[in-house]
Amino acid sequence: MKNMKNIINNKVTDERILSEKRRIGNEAFNVLIYMLLASIFIQEYLFKAPFSQYAVEVVCLIVSYFFVIVRTVKSGNDVYYEKKYSQKNVVMGSIVSGLAVAAVTTVLNWVNYDELMSKNLGNTVLISLITFVSSAVLVFVVLELTYIVNKKKQDKIKSELDDNED
Repeated sequence: MKNMKNIINNKVTDERILSEKRRIGNEAFNVLIYMLLASIFIQEYLFKAPFSQYAVEVVCLIVSYFFVIVRTVKSGNDVYYEKKYSQKNVVMGSIVSGLAVAAVTTVLNWVNYDELMSKNLGNTVLISLITFVSSAVLVFVVLELTYIVNKKKQDKIKSELDDNED
């Protein structure tokens, strides 16, 4: 009888409403992340602000990404939704990210330092190549670590489920 009163007095949250609230929270998080990223680029390349001026935004961005990845892995959810995700995807993601970073930095450097960049195209290509390699390696390390940790957690969950079936 007491449990019934608790159920009646407490608002029972419909799963549909709960799902909608989570979706809204997720969308708000994504908007905030993109705004942080835009703020970093605007301060860096348009305002030519020193790093110390937007360091907090960079730290918040990095911490939030790591928080999402760690919580996703710890909760047992698969970070990669595709079952076919493999080392090939890690390498491709690294290459694509490296190319994107190199392209964006080269364009922004060209805009900011047009006179220097146009005088010596060899240096421009060399800088772009170094940017590509360093960003691709950094992204590869992050994706590879995420892939390894996620795979171990998924294998552990699968093993526990297989043991429970026996």
